[in-house]
Amino acid sequence: MFLRDSVFMTAVNSKLVFTLGPLFLLMCLFAPNAMALSTIEPAGSWSLVKEKAGIVVEQRPVVGSELKESRGTVVIPATIDALAAVLEDAAACPQWMHDCKEGRSIELISNRERVNYSVIDAPYWFDDRDVYVRSKIRYRADSGVLSIELLGDADYAPVVEGRVRVLDLVASWTFEPAAGGNVKATYQVFNNPQIDRIKSVNKNLVKTVFSTLSNLRELVRQPKYANATFDAGLKAAISE
Repeated sequence: MFLRDSVFMTAVNSKLVFTLGPLFLLMCLFAPNAMALSTIEPAGSWSLVKEKAGIVVEQRPVVGSELKESRGTVVIPATIDALAAVLEDAAACPQWMHDCKEGRSIELISNRERVNYSVIDAPYWFDDRDVYVRSKIRYRADSGVLSIELLGDADYAPVVEGRVRVLDLVASWTFEPAAGGNVKATYQVFNNPQIDRIKSVNKNLVKTVFSTLSNLRELVRQPKYANATFDAGLKAAISE
């Protein structure tokens, strides 16, 4: 997650305002074998695996892997600025990101790109996973859509004793305006936690995506997030 010296936020008219600086980009799952988001080749179409409380989770097969790609969508009564504010708040990670134990900012590359470090609480008797993630952000001024791409970088720093280094993460977030002043949030991810129980991994991914979206929807209602606004300069810096 990002430290306060990386993205500055000030109170203006009782609202949180993002001033010029890179937006916080956060990953939440772990995987091996580095690849670009566009290189994941689907082996079939999306299939519905869970639909509850307005959240839809789908999965589809991937060429060359028994693991599936997962996608979750939900319409949230919030602004894109507010949702971005949740992702920006490093201390809030355990409150919404499923199994997140720790997150911090490592390197600011540009207004669009940075490197984050995250620790994931692994299930059962497995060691916790850690991951370095390169994050890229884009804002489309014509449509108001904010998108984030996440790619694991396993070789960014030495392995930490007692943790399993994630070799790859491929994921994305998309926030787009929806009817009634709401936002459609989409989280898409392919990962491999290096666990042999493939069916259990695919099933847990459904839980992870669903829980993350559910928690995000609740947390964004808090006033410090709900009243957040972007600085115009930041939008310009990350716009296409």
